[in-house]
Amino acid sequence: MNNAVLSNDKVSRPSTENKRVRVAFYMRVSTAEQELEGFSPEFQLDQLTQHVKRKEYKGWYTKPEWSFFEVGSGGKIEGRAKLAKLMELVKDGEVDLVLVWKIDRLSRDLSDLLYLFETMDKNGVGFASMKEDLDFTGAIGKLIFQIFGALAEFERENIRMRTEEGRKASAKAGNYTGGTIPYGYIDVPNPGGKGKKLRLVESEAKIVKQIFEWFVYEDKNAQWIAKELNRIGSPKGKANRRTKGTEWKEFTVRSMLAYEEYRGVFITNRFKKVSSKPRKYEELPKDEWIITRIPMIIDDMLFYMAQEKLRRTTAKPGKGGGKEQYMLRGKLIEVASGRGFVGYLSMKNTKNYRRKQYKADSKYHPSSSVAGKPLEDFVWKHIETAINDPEGFLKLHTETNLQNERAAELTQQLRTYEDALTQVNEKIERVKNDFYEGKITEGERQGWLAKYEDQREGAFEAKKKTERELSQLASYSMACEHLREFAGKFEKGIKAFSYEQKRKIVDMLVERVEISTEEPRTANVLLRFDPKEIASRIPGVEPSLLKQKPKRKDLASVYRDSGASDGA
Repeated sequence: MNNAVLSNDKVSRPSTENKRVRVAFYMRVSTAEQELEGFSPEFQLDQLTQHVKRKEYKGWYTKPEWSFFEVGSGGKIEGRAKLAKLMELVKDGEVDLVLVWKIDRLSRDLSDLLYLFETMDKNGVGFASMKEDLDFTGAIGKLIFQIFGALAEFERENIRMRTEEGRKASAKAGNYTGGTIPYGYIDVPNPGGKGKKLRLVESEAKIVKQIFEWFVYEDKNAQWIAKELNRIGSPKGKANRRTKGTEWKEFTVRSMLAYEEYRGVFITNRFKKVSSKPRKYEELPKDEWIITRIPMIIDDMLFYMAQEKLRRTTAKPGKGGGKEQYMLRGKLIEVASGRGFVGYLSMKNTKNYRRKQYKADSKYHPSSSVAGKPLEDFVWKHIETAINDPEGFLKLHTETNLQNERAAELTQQLRTYEDALTQVNEKIERVKNDFYEGKITEGERQGWLAKYEDQREGAFEAKKKTERELSQLASYSMACEHLREFAGKFEKGIKAFSYEQKRKIVDMLVERVEISTEEPRTANVLLRFDPKEIASRIPGVEPSLLKQKPKRKDLASVYRDSGASDGA
């Protein structure tokens, strides 16, 4: 049905009570256009004002303070103060429609237009252009805005991909493409072309090395290190103006201990963005990483020793025990279930260890406890056997020269495999680009990719194996370094060790203690080093130990002696 009202043979406009539409004008001329007819600000203002009058039946109206005019290039929108003020009104909900004489008055750049249209749409503001007869209001206008929004997202993805490809290419050229410059470095122009390289700040590099040595060799935690650096007045990084001159924090030190840059490696193409809101990233497979060499501050061995200690100090042994110290914390494992035990004090104020109740395979398993002191004594006897003669122990296990040679060999291998991975990734990218550009056929693409992916898998597996061996060597080296720290106390005899000293040595030398579930319950102590080999080299150890593995101890008799039970 036609709702128009007929009067005097003329069709009048519908007299509906439309919502009032607040219209803002945006006018712009370039320097060369100012004097040209049809471009002057007066002409544009007159045209826009007349257009609003013609739309009064729709509720359109304007005010002088909603008119924005400026002289500037139509290329990019950066630096346009009046346009920025207009967009503030848009975001604050103070206008309902932006009107221009011609769409290129906003911008001639597609990316900018998409951004402006998307911003208007998000804030419920329409857009109209006189010259092109565009009106992005109503149902059709919303659809057009949605199309522009999709185009904007497409353009952003293209920009992101181009930026990412640029970063990859820059990293392959040996440039540092990270964000914040790590402490110990400054960025300098790449003498071989575009981009930035990292250069050592020698005074800061010494502090970085000191931090790692304090942490690994002197057993200082991140909090102590931060306080010590503040006490001695060590300066913060020259390259980071935001933190320069600020105090050291525990978090900063702990983060630095995990920086791969300090071992001379910067990794690009490590993460990819999977979500913008909320912002989320996921780590790519290691064989796709791009590795750039930068000046090294510490060697791989010291770095992996620090990672081993970080891993052990951040491991969660489980709740329980309050503030009490437990010698076997995080070491006890029930063989059948693979579940750990946590320390607790019984009502008689004696230390015990408990495996908490759980349900598995539709079956309920009640909690299980073992008495603390007899089990700790049993484990400590194994360690006494291993360290009766600390000098002999260290001679047996350090093999300093061989160890250093092996560490150097592994480090060189690791660098070789990392470089091989980067090179084969470049070849894979080149094959993909050649195919997209029509330089090779689909069959050739598949053949080259299969060849290079096999090479990448082989290099990656070799790299993983080398990293594991370096990590094991680091763990072993760290234990030896800690034993040196305690060597002076060994002269007094291990019988005089405090409980805390025993706990530290147990943490170093004991991999785990396996507890059986069957009666009589038994315990098996697994040391980080081979007990038989230790015994064969240390004077005073019974020869019988050389012919058998450490025996399982019958815990039932121990419990009878101590009087402990599950309900202790």
